[in-house]
Amino acid sequence: MKTSLKFSCILIFTFFANSISAQQLKLSSTSDSCLYYYYQGWTEVMDNGDYTASEKSYRNMISFDSDFLVGLSLLGRISLDKEERKTIEATLQKRKSEIKGDERLLLDVFLELLTLTNLRGQDPEKVKVQRSIAFEVGEKNLRIITHRYPDDVYTKAEYFEVLHYQYGPKIALDSINILSSTNQLQNSFILGFAAELEAELGNFDNALKMAGQLRANLINRKVPKTYVVLADIFYKMGKKEDAKADVNQALKLDSGNIDAQRLKIKIDEMK
Repeated sequence: MKTSLKFSCILIFTFFANSISAQQLKLSSTSDSCLYYYYQGWTEVMDNGDYTASEKSYRNMISFDSDFLVGLSLLGRISLDKEERKTIEATLQKRKSEIKGDERLLLDVFLELLTLTNLRGQDPEKVKVQRSIAFEVGEKNLRIITHRYPDDVYTKAEYFEVLHYQYGPKIALDSINILSSTNQLQNSFILGFAAELEAELGNFDNALKMAGQLRANLINRKVPKTYVVLADIFYKMGKKEDAKADVNQALKLDSGNIDAQRLKIKIDEMK
């Protein structure tokens, strides 16, 4: 049996074997304001593609509870300040034993990804090793969290990203369709990511249709998400000028959008 087919069978079995009543992972912060900004940060970066607004939310979050380590890890992941990221990584390594249970599973994933971010631009071999560690931990821990807490759409979305890296677009797209509720399939991040996966598979009509649905869902909302998704699709279609126009619009709305920054480099390099 091919790896992808074998994985799909395991995924489907695990999904039905572990289906439980919908709930969300309980987080350690007791501050309602802290948790409000925690979820707001997720919404800004994942649904809207606004990295700048997300970072602001995470900084507000920490101002209400500086001991909320999972939240601190997210601030570390989004911060553009290298020294701040390194300080946060050191703090988390020192204090991670304070967090237990499923929240610790989440923290371990985010900490490994933060470590990966901090290694970029250094020894390529170290980066390669850490990337492997980060995505192996991510796949293992986020699978558990996804099945235990099916309403946590953002951690589920991170799981789909890990599966894409580990197994490619088809497995990731299959996982989205199997594990997402009807409402979650209309979540801006999941819908946009699914459109990008369709484009990666060469299904451009499906990709553009889904991008159109994303735009309709976000009507009258001036956020970068739709433009980044369309730029990615046009890039994969080989339509440089269309891709360039959309990625520039995304950056106009949020110059700090990392996805758009990376995509712009690739678009500019197109012949």
